[in-house]
Amino acid sequence: MKTLSRSSVLVVLALCVALWVSDARAEEATPAIPEAPTVQEIAEQMFETLLGLEALRVHGEIRVSMGEEQPLPPQAVTYTLGWGPKMVTVTPMMHIYMDGEKATVYMPMLNQYEVLDFEEMVEETPEDMDMTRYFRSREELGEPAQVAQRTVEALAEAAVTGQDVVNEEDCWVIEGAFPMPWAEEEVVPLPFTIRHRKSDGLPVEVTVDQGTLMRLLMEDMPDDEEFRAFMPTEMLITLSLTSIELDPELPEDAFTFEP
Repeated sequence: MKTLSRSSVLVVLALCVALWVSDARAEEATPAIPEAPTVQEIAEQMFETLLGLEALRVHGEIRVSMGEEQPLPPQAVTYTLGWGPKMVTVTPMMHIYMDGEKATVYMPMLNQYEVLDFEEMVEETPEDMDMTRYFRSREELGEPAQVAQRTVEALAEAAVTGQDVVNEEDCWVIEGAFPMPWAEEEVVPLPFTIRHRKSDGLPVEVTVDQGTLMRLLMEDMPDDEEFRAFMPTEMLITLSLTSIELDPELPEDAFTFEP
């Protein structure tokens, strides 16, 4: 079995966590509806739920739409999380395993994989893109109110803008923007919409608008009209969760990669 290059693995890991973490500060806007909780309160509810779990497994799909172009076929995805940090991400094109000591990225279609020492991987990953800090240990994460405040402060902006029903779950809708570091000290705002279910604060749908990022990438591409006409300038990525399992029963080797 062939192995992937280290740089390829780091790029894949960075893309996996880029939607979740950044390092700018935000001031929370006033909720759009009087009875709505604040973004801070929803985040605190979510972390109270997560800190009370030993493990979490979710199933869903990732959808990508590009303006008027035909949407890409949805891709099934499964995430399994445990303290350690331990994580398994499974999609048709990529599997990621973290067992607390090493991280393995496997590409089924290429039959290639790379194994990284966990501490070395963290050292080479920018701090604002290190999602593992959220599930290394309860002690390191801190109290729900503390981690909720850090999470809200990491957003460029955020506000509760309404209510919705997703998969028969009543949800609060949060809209805002992630500040994505770009060239040198430039920061690109990536608009997002997240639907958190009211029962426990867990997100059930996340949509990120990467159109601005795509247009910036276009600036560094060849000045060829046919090539530019082919490249999308609009892109919405949506992760929809169809099943959330709290404290699922997992085998001892659930987070171990077997070649």
